[in-house]
Amino acid sequence: MLSFTQAGLLPTGDHPMTIRALRQSPLVVGPWGRSAEWDQWWRRTLVDSLEVLFEQLLLVGITNVYANGSFTSNKNRPEDIDGYFTCDFSEFASHQHPELVKLNPAWNLADRRRDENGRLKPLMWHRHRIELYPHFHAPLHGLSPAGVGPNGLPMYFPAFFRQTRSGEPKGIVRLLRDNHHASQ
Repeated sequence: MLSFTQAGLLPTGDHPMTIRALRQSPLVVGPWGRSAEWDQWWRRTLVDSLEVLFEQLLLVGITNVYANGSFTSNKNRPEDIDGYFTCDFSEFASHQHPELVKLNPAWNLADRRRDENGRLKPLMWHRHRIELYPHFHAPLHGLSPAGVGPNGLPMYFPAFFRQTRSGEPKGIVRLLRDNHHASQ
């Protein structure tokens, strides 16, 4: 059974889950003994949005999708879900990204707008409260840094999302296809 660590984080490692399992997990329904402020409705709404984007990724052949951010903590009301997906740069640039934008203009990650705090956020965040970014396979993975690590060097999504800002290890959700995707 999935539970949070004492620090309120998802335990270290990858936690494979279908969207259906995610909806039934402590990440949505709350941990045992959760506070009265636990916002199950909001967390379910975030997962509904994640499902829409995950389905679109599956339609263009992207299957390795990871979800994280404060959603995978015991924060009562996370602001959003952050994550990444792995793909081949050439395939993404020539085929997958244009197809995603046709399916949903929110996939145009260059379309950024200010949120209520003045931070530039992609249209995806404004429409879905989700931020999913591509992480390209080697040797072009260097084209997709997620941020800067404690040592001042670039960090890439697989490492960046598996630790807190202070460097504490944490887990991540790896999304799996539901049975109805098995034949696709």
